[in-house]
Amino acid sequence: MAIQEKLRSFMDEIRNLKIRLELDKHKIEELNVQKAFLDKERENKKRKISKIKTELVKYTTEQMSYVTELPEDIESLEKQIASELAKITFLNADKKVLKDYKEKEKLLNDFHLKELEMENKRKVSNQDINNLREDLINSLNEKVAVVNDNFANFFQKLSFDGKVELETENMKASKWKLNILVRFRKEEQMQQLCSYIQSGGERSVSTIIFLLSLLEATPAPFRLVDEINQGMDSYNERIVHNLLVDLIRNKNSPQFFIVTPKLVDNLNFNDSMRVFIIYAGEFGRIGNKFEECKTALMQ
Repeated sequence: MAIQEKLRSFMDEIRNLKIRLELDKHKIEELNVQKAFLDKERENKKRKISKIKTELVKYTTEQMSYVTELPEDIESLEKQIASELAKITFLNADKKVLKDYKEKEKLLNDFHLKELEMENKRKVSNQDINNLREDLINSLNEKVAVVNDNFANFFQKLSFDGKVELETENMKASKWKLNILVRFRKEEQMQQLCSYIQSGGERSVSTIIFLLSLLEATPAPFRLVDEINQGMDSYNERIVHNLLVDLIRNKNSPQFFIVTPKLVDNLNFNDSMRVFIIYAGEFGRIGNKFEECKTALMQ
């Protein structure tokens, strides 16, 4: 923004200079009027020159040598007279006008140099931005590649196909996006995840697997998964549960805390899992009575 403000200030000053130059032009026109008067005087001088040439015999040899250097034809003589008159006109011009003109000309040249300098800086800035953009895209592609590998592996375990890719081509940074492509049936093509193609259950499974893929790309000692099966049908809930069980079997896997309001029947569990059931309301009182009875029976 500072560069734009300076450029706007420069342009305003240039416009002011142009106005002052117009005023100078009027003064020059006045000088042209004076020149016309001098042109008239030139004709008079031509007549005087002709008269002088008839009287050359009266002048000395030195004076004659000067005269002999003058052109012999009228046209050349007129050009030389015009040249001398132009010099006279210049010498008789308003010195202040000429000084102002030169100052303005220098100022315009300075502005032009500054404009070129700013243009060069703009090009350098654009190049720096492009370099930063390229570095950022490369860094993002590296991270997305990790997420994509996790996503594809999770889908492969479920006998499905999935892919995550970063889209940046010919787009502003604010428009960059991740595309999630899935295929739940072999006869289909890989299609972008959306509400028009996949079922609600398929979208839920894809979303959860994508979140798990992000978690796998981020080192952490434990994961908290809250209501991952909320609103999911029993078939897809079982798929997601089995996937989590497979993750937990890995010795290098972080610890998972899975919070859910419900579970379907006959799910797979293993020895590394612990199930805690929290009672509330009437269930809490029933649980307390059960513990009392259990204690009494053991005495």
